Amino acid sequence: MKFVFDKRFKFEEYPEIMKCHNEYDALVNSLYEKDDEFDNGLCKKEDIEIFRKKIDDFYWNEYAFSVFKEFYGKGLVVSNWETKKQYNFDEKYSSKFEELSIGERDSLVSLVEIKYAWKLPKEFYK
Repeated sequence: MKFVFDKRFKFEEYPEIMKCHNEYDALVNSLYEKDDEFDNGLCKKEDIEIFRKKIDDFYWNEYAFSVFKEFYGKGLVVSNWETKKQYNFDEKYSSKFEELSIGERDSLVSLVEIKYAWKLPKEFYK
């Protein structure tokens, strides 16, 4: 099974994941705006921390769940870029999303967001 680590995920083929991707991008862009506001004395550091927590909550919960829901139970294999080891998706990620650690949730999102991390087989990327 071939894996690629330098291609973009085919978001357009997965509307729920694409929706989360777009929302995550919008949140991150808003964080940059908040940082500018802070630099100009227009908001407090606490405001930025609250906003960062909102982004983290979205990333670890809604976004990670959308990836989990899309791919769990489909017999897929994932690969780790660093170790090159391959794992059965359903064995790597518990059947209960609520039981997944933050690290496991991070790796779910990395399947679609991060070039050099965890990857699905090459047909999921362009």
